[in-house]
Amino acid sequence: MALTPMMQQYVDIKRQYPDALLMFRLGDFYELFFDDAITASRALDITLTGRDAGSQGRVPMCGVPYHAATAYIEKLVDQGYCVAICEQTEDPKQAKGLVKREVVRIVTPGTVTKEAGDQRRILAALVRRRETCGLALADVATGDLWYAESSQDQLRDWLAQWTPAEILAYSSQQDWVAGSAVDEWSRQNGVRISWVDEPLDAPLRAERTVCEQFHLPQLAALELDDVPVAVEALAAVMDYLAATQKQRLAHLRVPKNLASRGHLVLDYTAQRNLELLESGRGRQKKGSLFGLLDATVTAMGARMLRTWIERPLADVAAIEDRLGAVQALVDDFFLRESIRETLREIYDLERLAGRLALGTANARDLRAVGQSLAQLPSLEDMLRDASSDLLQQLMRGLPEFASLSETILRTFVDQPPLGVREGGLIRDGVDAELDRLRTLSSSGKEWLTQFEQQERERTGIRSLKVGYNKVFGYYIEVSKANVHLVPDTYERRQTLAAAERYVVSELKQREAEILTAAERSVEREYELFCEVRDGVVERLTDLQRVAERIAVLDALCSMATVSAECRFTRPVIRAERGIFIQQGRHPVVESAHPGTFVPNDVRLGDDADLLLITGPNMAGKSTYMRQTALIVLMAHMGCFVPAESAVIGLVDRIFTRIGASDNLAEGQSTFMVEMVELAQILRQATNRSLVLLDEIGRGTSTYDGMSIAEAVMEALLSPDSRPLTLFATHYHELTEKADSLDGAANCSVLVRESPDGITFMHTVVPRPADKSYGIQVAKLAGIPDAVIERAAALLKVRETAEAGKSTVDAGVETAAAVDSHGGSSSKMASPDFSLPLFAWRGESVLQALAELDVNTLTPVAALNELHNLVEQAREVLQWDKSKYSRQT
Repeated sequence: MALTPMMQQYVDIKRQYPDALLMFRLGDFYELFFDDAITASRALDITLTGRDAGSQGRVPMCGVPYHAATAYIEKLVDQGYCVAICEQTEDPKQAKGLVKREVVRIVTPGTVTKEAGDQRRILAALVRRRETCGLALADVATGDLWYAESSQDQLRDWLAQWTPAEILAYSSQQDWVAGSAVDEWSRQNGVRISWVDEPLDAPLRAERTVCEQFHLPQLAALELDDVPVAVEALAAVMDYLAATQKQRLAHLRVPKNLASRGHLVLDYTAQRNLELLESGRGRQKKGSLFGLLDATVTAMGARMLRTWIERPLADVAAIEDRLGAVQALVDDFFLRESIRETLREIYDLERLAGRLALGTANARDLRAVGQSLAQLPSLEDMLRDASSDLLQQLMRGLPEFASLSETILRTFVDQPPLGVREGGLIRDGVDAELDRLRTLSSSGKEWLTQFEQQERERTGIRSLKVGYNKVFGYYIEVSKANVHLVPDTYERRQTLAAAERYVVSELKQREAEILTAAERSVEREYELFCEVRDGVVERLTDLQRVAERIAVLDALCSMATVSAECRFTRPVIRAERGIFIQQGRHPVVESAHPGTFVPNDVRLGDDADLLLITGPNMAGKSTYMRQTALIVLMAHMGCFVPAESAVIGLVDRIFTRIGASDNLAEGQSTFMVEMVELAQILRQATNRSLVLLDEIGRGTSTYDGMSIAEAVMEALLSPDSRPLTLFATHYHELTEKADSLDGAANCSVLVRESPDGITFMHTVVPRPADKSYGIQVAKLAGIPDAVIERAAALLKVRETAEAGKSTVDAGVETAAAVDSHGGSSSKMASPDFSLPLFAWRGESVLQALAELDVNTLTPVAALNELHNLVEQAREVLQWDKSKYSRQT
């Protein structure tokens, strides 16, 4: 079927981008047609209309205003769609026939640059070569790049930690992806996998792509020469960005190694269990460590602080530099607050640099850059004499920005419009040619006003007015009631329902002057805008350097502010192994319950590498373990810590196995998840690691679980790993094991008993607990009294039965010992005899047996005595035939 030329143009362009929704610029709107229109109207909840498409008749159509398109595009991308933006690429006045249009940008889930404050939107790329996986991550808005080479098992953890919005993979590796954790994770989290073609000679092409991006002769300059698979992933990201943004992005920064040895490693499980970035309930920033420490005043600073939490330092000198800066800011309140006030005047330079590189920056963005750069001299003055070398260095050696800032602020009006092609951007007096054109345009408008008044007086038509539209230009409009007063010199141009429109030669002569001046004025403003914008783009690298230092300064001020307000203290960092904390506190819990938190000490690394922690639920075991990890982590960040004092030896990694959760999607029970996490810890922990274990083995039978827990204790204290470990358990039997193992020690959370119940003291003492207080905790939780009473009765029976079993076991051991020294009985050691046949009155049965004289009993008397003994035993045991039928 024949389509109209415009619709044929749309179809031809759409054919090049079948997987994207094509937003086609028509005047002041972006229009979508055919199936794209139906999809977009539903996704955006906007009206679906139609448009004549030629012989095909009307086709579905919907549209959005171009000045508000960003919000609509983000909404589509958030729902997983890709959007191709098609613009006019030639001046309609110069076009011969149909105006030329091209796709200028493709917006995908991983390339959208919406404002997100401290949040990042990550694009990931994966490449597999044999057993090695290359991973690349990019934040398009800021230009940050990261990379890693890892095993397939570690990929899921990286994805869970960074939560990319889009994943790139070679289409030739679809079979591998389909059977891996990548596909499973993406489906569970609704993340798009975009397939890209694998280049010919991919490794060599990847090396060339990365080197060209950073204008370097070889990969060694980027320390990438020994990670070829990661280089392929980086190249895939760069090629994809070039294809979707229609240009090579100048703001991409030198990539950072995710597996750098200079950082303490925190996997996704540790981040989640320690609630570092979001709370366990509600998954919100509030209630997390980040929520507590974030007193930043810029989005750059918030992202930097978040990065420091995710990747704490593991170098004593670097940590001490940060601690020194925090100390200087804590000690000088006025300096700290002056810096923060100045930082409030600084915009998000990282994202502004990204918009400049992408070509989407407007005059408001440039003014934000100029205003931000204007604050640098003040910051430099404030930090020049700071007592911290790091603070002094932050503003030292920066490129000169005064002239650029002055140019920007002098050029643009205080509140420029969002658009850049409609005028109103540039101040008067900036450009002589622009001022001349504006004068011509302004005087022309004044002439129009005078002409209108003149014609009213000359014709006597008081309602006469001069108007303008794009079709007829300037015209004179007269109502129907006054048409008889129109002079013969007026030439009719248009008839309306209630008026007539006319032109005269004098008006048409002036029209050309007025319109030419106005149009040329707008064009000149755009030229001046581009000149200033291009000047800023040339200095993108310098701008990013400034942005990074501002972010560091803001993050340091944030940690200092919180440290001062929350009474944190400076930790001592040392290379030697060990964690020694006096009166440590959980920072987040304390902030939620000010004045009530009970502090506790921790000593790991000298006398004990493993603390076995016992005590009832709700007493504070988990809080004690978590606060220790948070204090260690905060110290490695270079932040002050919630403790009276803390000496922290460098830690390479923090592992956690805390809480109960299952993974139904993978068919894993709570116990299986626990065992998988535990297996990773046992394989990867070193003597420099900190391990938190909570209730290991509780997901299976008592003896199974206890055996696993005991074996884990032994493994953690073996010479091969021996990490610093906090091990919470309800298996009180393990306390004896802790006493006998070299490097282990017992501690417990104190509980006070009274006739009214129990009181949690939340104080950790250096001795094991003797009770679990589970029934008392259940009572506090509101379990009905009848259930509590029944549980208490059953507990008493079982405890007494266990005591009887212990008595018999002791007798068995004694008999066995006598036999081994020449005694006459070895049958006492029979395993069957150790079954729990005797209970709280079992001694009466034993006594009766001992008093029997079997030599004088007749068969009938023997049967009677046996019958009596059986009845006594059943009474003692509250005998359950179904339970003991196997034994009898």
